[in-house]
Amino acid sequence: MRGALDNRQLMDLFMAQAVPLIGVFELTSRCNLRCAMCYVGDGEGDLDASEWIRLLTQARDAGMLFAVLTGGEPLLHPDFDRILRHAAQLGVRLVLNTNGTTLTSDVVTLLQANPPAEVQVSLYAASDAVSERTTGSASAWRRALEGVDRLIAAGLRVSMRTTLVAANVEDLEGMWSEVAQRGLVLAWTDYVSPMRANSTTCMELEGVEGRLSPTQYRSVMERLAAWHERDFPDSVANMRKDVGMHLDYLLHARSQEAEAESGSHAFTCHAGHVAFAVRHDGVLLPCILCREPVVDLTGIDVAEGWRLLRQACRDMPVNEDCEGCELASRCHHCPARTQLENGRNAGCPAYMRAIAGARVGSGDIRQDMGEAQ
Repeated sequence: MRGALDNRQLMDLFMAQAVPLIGVFELTSRCNLRCAMCYVGDGEGDLDASEWIRLLTQARDAGMLFAVLTGGEPLLHPDFDRILRHAAQLGVRLVLNTNGTTLTSDVVTLLQANPPAEVQVSLYAASDAVSERTTGSASAWRRALEGVDRLIAAGLRVSMRTTLVAANVEDLEGMWSEVAQRGLVLAWTDYVSPMRANSTTCMELEGVEGRLSPTQYRSVMERLAAWHERDFPDSVANMRKDVGMHLDYLLHARSQEAEAESGSHAFTCHAGHVAFAVRHDGVLLPCILCREPVVDLTGIDVAEGWRLLRQACRDMPVNEDCEGCELASRCHHCPARTQLENGRNAGCPAYMRAIAGARVGSGDIRQDMGEAQ
């Protein structure tokens, strides 16, 4: 009798079969916050509920087992309730990403009746001043936590994450404390795109929307690692075991098959192998950060779109500047991030290299977690 497959073996099995296992659906680019670091647009061109229902159903029929509803703020789609009811009946593991500020009692009742496997709530501050600076709303952090408390009281499974930028580092310990008090682990995103909303060109980030410097990054990672070890010593092991709970692990952990093909395949994460994203306007992408390759799903089935996308990903040239780099094992470079940093999938992304250098010897917990956070 064969033993159970671990996460990586499971992913490699699906990769070998070219199954579109994990789908991220950006229901809308609308949002009630104005986060300085956000790359999402202004809500123009969103698909209607009928189109989202078609795409979700076709993706499930093509093999999708994990679906993420995101935005913008997905709750602001005018027919969110209809989309949620349909998605909840598809038999896939459903995750809802939200900023939490619109989780009213009525919304929580809707979620109870159509429960996602997980509701992931973003938290960007732990004080009015930092919240105003980061999101444009002094009360956003308090409303998000109130929403989380409603979800927990309703018996729904909740996770929380933040995006680390220079503007909110001073509130990091406060955010960690607020989340830990609720028995949750604060996950984080430490990569901020240099592409701003409604912009087609890369720009340097300055001021409140500025990214962490290498020195800031190293300090922040050391603090987070210490808090993890103190408050949640088993969280890393549990994350590796729970294949359903932490979709970030499935999306970003490097697979054996991709590593074996590293000399001939540009994508070494699961994007374009078993993972995909659908933008708010119906464009299919390897991941939500990618600018290319793209496939317009207007008038075509998701299965056919996936076939075209996967082939386009395989045809994308490898970034030769990253091959053989001494920092490659610590650098979270990929075609999406290189496109955003350099305007094309070529050349060494200087910011990514600088952060990789900061990871060396920093006790960066992300490295040990296989980028699970």
